[in-house]
Amino acid sequence: MKYSMSLTTVDCPVCGPGPGRLLYEVDVEQAVRNFVLPEVDRERSARLRAHIEHLWGGPKCRQLRCDRCTLVFADPLVPGDRTFYELAYERTRYPGWKWEHEVTRQALVRRAQAPDRLTLLELGAGDGAFLQGITPELVRQEGVLATEFSDFGRHALVDAGFQCSDADLTELCTACGDRRFSVICLFQILEHLGNPVTVMGRLKDLSNADTQLFLSVPNDTFIRFIETHDTVLDMPPNHVTRGNVRALKALASRTGWRLADHRKDVNEPYSARALKFAKYRYLRTSQSPRSLANRVETLGVSRRLRLLRPVVAACYGVACLPDFLALRSGEYGSSQWACLESDGAGAS
Repeated sequence: MKYSMSLTTVDCPVCGPGPGRLLYEVDVEQAVRNFVLPEVDRERSARLRAHIEHLWGGPKCRQLRCDRCTLVFADPLVPGDRTFYELAYERTRYPGWKWEHEVTRQALVRRAQAPDRLTLLELGAGDGAFLQGITPELVRQEGVLATEFSDFGRHALVDAGFQCSDADLTELCTACGDRRFSVICLFQILEHLGNPVTVMGRLKDLSNADTQLFLSVPNDTFIRFIETHDTVLDMPPNHVTRGNVRALKALASRTGWRLADHRKDVNEPYSARALKFAKYRYLRTSQSPRSLANRVETLGVSRRLRLLRPVVAACYGVACLPDFLALRSGEYGSSQWACLESDGAGAS
């Protein structure tokens, strides 16, 4: 896909109304095929189609970029809800220990705060991979609160001994009352939420004067590369914002935070980036009816599917060798990480 980049007026959730660019527009059929192929599950895809159209208030959604802070955001800026994720994904596992987990763990070590004095909130904690990697060495389990929507992840967290809630951020602020946290973490979560100014303002309400906020989001450079090289789109309503260091600085200053540190995963192995690209090219091709990848996907969860999927993905990969070579640059690591600290101001 080639970005349109046509000039337009945008209502940026960080900067407000101003100049911007249209990247592309998608319709509900494209969105549904990104998550559930009707050839694989016609009933679930039909329900998902109706629900996405309900969320959007119509059949189409645009991806816009603000010219001032460079934030990319969906229009309408409506995130997926619990029903969307139940229809779009069948969650049976979460990723394990990740690069952003390790960078955050090292930052907590440098903070050198006694474990019994540290209180930590992790939003969207999955099955607790990060929390299990830092307790009890850096924080006591009793000082941790996790949130997670999926039943699978929530049960895993509770079984591991963590206090876990399925409340959204608004409900959480109310439920916590005067409770504040010295560390707040959200890894690959911000892009799934609604208005980022509202989100960061509510996180400020859950913080102390010395709170550190650690977050990770997809690397915008990698997303731009895969979208413009015919792989999957960063499809709403799953992801509704996409930022970089400039956008994160603007968001922080608007909401009473200060961007203290920012890094990209430049050390992600080239093999990992190449495998992701091949997988995403295969998945994008599978969205086209009567394509070979689409026919493979209709085999269902079977031994033939497990054998054919990597073979067909490799065949598609051979056809785009120049793209694989471009991915050798470290700028195409798939994640970016930031540490924000309170600047003493409130959200505007």
